[in-house]
Amino acid sequence: MVRRQLSIFGVHNYEPRHLAAALSFLQRTRERFPWPDLIAGPGSLEDLGALLTAPAGPAPRYSITP
Repeated sequence: MVRRQLSIFGVHNYEPRHLAAALSFLQRTRERFPWPDLIAGPGSLEDLGALLTAPAGPAPRYSITP
């Protein structure tokens, strides 16, 4: 879904080894990239409407938790 150039997509069907590889990548590159600054949140599903209509904040992505 794209609205106002915002994208919503789920992540599923990955195997445990993919999660381990992703965590390893984040750990190896934590000094090179500002990972905590790239994702805001977490927000709740109840906050989703407000997040989609809010002006862009400093982080390019939001984390949503059920």
